[in-house]
Amino acid sequence: MADRPSAPSYAAGTPDFVLLLAVAGLLGIGVVMVYSSSFYLAEELTGDHLHFLKRELLNLALGLVAMGVAYLLPPRFWARRLGLLFPLALGLLVILILPSWLVGPLVPVWQGARRWLNLGVISLQPSELMKPVLVIFLARLMDRPGAHRDPWRRITLPGLTVIGLVFLLIFLQPNFSTAAIIAMTGFLMLMVGGAPWYHLVPLAALALPVGYWLLVSEDYRARRLGVASWLNPWLDPTDSGYHVIQGLYAIGAGGWFGVGLGRSRQKLGWLPEQYGDWIFAVLAEELGFVGAVTVILLFALFVWRGYRVALRAPDRYCQLVAFGLTTFIGIQSLINIAVVTATFMPTGVPLPFITYGGSSLAITLMDVGILLAISRLRAPATAPEPGYPPGGYPIGSGGFGSPASAGLRRR
Repeated sequence: MADRPSAPSYAAGTPDFVLLLAVAGLLGIGVVMVYSSSFYLAEELTGDHLHFLKRELLNLALGLVAMGVAYLLPPRFWARRLGLLFPLALGLLVILILPSWLVGPLVPVWQGARRWLNLGVISLQPSELMKPVLVIFLARLMDRPGAHRDPWRRITLPGLTVIGLVFLLIFLQPNFSTAAIIAMTGFLMLMVGGAPWYHLVPLAALALPVGYWLLVSEDYRARRLGVASWLNPWLDPTDSGYHVIQGLYAIGAGGWFGVGLGRSRQKLGWLPEQYGDWIFAVLAEELGFVGAVTVILLFALFVWRGYRVALRAPDRYCQLVAFGLTTFIGIQSLINIAVVTATFMPTGVPLPFITYGGSSLAITLMDVGILLAISRLRAPATAPEPGYPPGGYPIGSGGFGSPASAGLRRR
């Protein structure tokens, strides 16, 4: 406690409205596409063509409330609650891997995986909650003023230990894709936050063969990695290549301007998870190349503004939180679109803001609220505390960058 200064006090400016506009555009497209991709199936399953739309609007309302609350709270509020948040998120992940006889209906099994907690009226995906909690943990870890003087003991070792523990708990669900995204984001945060390259590069070289072994350790993951489900899905069109083929048919049918909103043919029993992980294929079929590129540009705009928020944040903690949250959303959107367009091996990753979802959408919008809260902070022109430079140590100091990177950030 003695080596940490009191939390700085900042003036409040205006939030990043361009980032907010990008999110609003993605959310609007998402609501429209959830209804368009699901009304046929909803009518067939429930007799109500609005079934999934109603649930999505409820999820969106909860998410907007979470975003508003996160925006109004100071960004360091979450760091001060880590003693509660981190054990809670970790405990929920542990519950998912407990024996079925012990947890019963609390942890339903879906397609052989146990990824959700059934809380009655709502379901919670603990791995989604862990994403912002891990970002805040790592940001606070690297924000300590003395951390850069002993980076192995104070940054690299504890950071990689926690990332590895979270990876293992999510991998055992099993959910390799989310575990890998968490590991990649955590590793990138360590890179820009102070862990020296001569620590991380050898560890990454050791981790790659281990990751490959984990990837091929199960038959279904090995098939996804194979040519028949990715580079040439027509080698196995009825099994491992089926999803990819149906997605490519949808994208190809869309042409430049699409077949028209609501007129997708692939969603009529051909394309699995048409309002879930493969919703981008329905979007490309109905809105065409123009609609697909619009979504990609909105994600690019979001990532650009998110990193801009990180570079202009008034202290090191806020810089790292903004970087981590933006990276999570950026990597996830990139992988989803790459999977649907057959440029990456098939894996179950939702498209942020657009895929139908409950806890995923709510927590992602909470992340946006934290980003917007950081974007409005303005550092006052006051003398820094002894041993703690203005705005904290900049992203990259002591690691892949140097203190000179402070010049990248607006003073």
